[in-house]
Formats: sequence, C-alpha cells, structure tokens
Amino acid sequence: MRDAVEDALRERLGGFGGGGALRELLGRLLQLFGQGLRLLELLLELLGLQLKLVDQLNVPGRCLRRRSSCGAGSVGQQGDRGRREEKYSQRDEVLGTRNR
Repeated sequence: MRDAVEDALRERLGGFGGGGALRELLGRLLQLFGQGLRLLELLLELLGLQLKLVDQLNVPGRCLRRRSSCGAGSVGQQGDRGRREEKYSQRDEVLGTRNR
C-alpha cells in the first residue's frame, strides 16, 4: 500500500517544475506516515498474540458442572484447583498483572 501511495505522489508531483523542497518534504511526511502504519500493524499483531496467549492459558469457569457446592470437592478437584491457580499465576506473570 505504501508503494502505491508513494508512486501516486511521485506522479502528481512530477508535474511541478522546481518543487524539489516540496517534494522532499512530502516524501518525508509520507515516509513518517508509512512508519506509523507499520507501528500500528506491529501493535495489532502484538495484541493478537497476547489474546492467543490468554486464550491458551484460560481455564473454564470454576462451576462448569452443576453441583450444589463448588467449594467442597474431592481430592482430585482440589488438585484441579491447584493447577488452575498455577495457570492463572503463569498468565499473570506473562501479562504483568496480578489477581485482584
């Protein structure tokens, strides 16, 4: 996209005689605009990667099974809770957040 914009700009400015300073200024502005687009692209990619990571570390809600008491469970369920808390702490470390 950046190349197409640069080509169009060169084509438009080609008709101006002796507008070297103007051409240079517009060329630099276009270059800055292209760098801003690249930064935006990288930020969106980073956000997508963070969402994938959170999705991979995400654990379903605590009460997926319909039981009267989610807090009291068997030894196996207590082990699941420990693994869940470990995953939460890993996610928080990666994202730089803490459980609130």
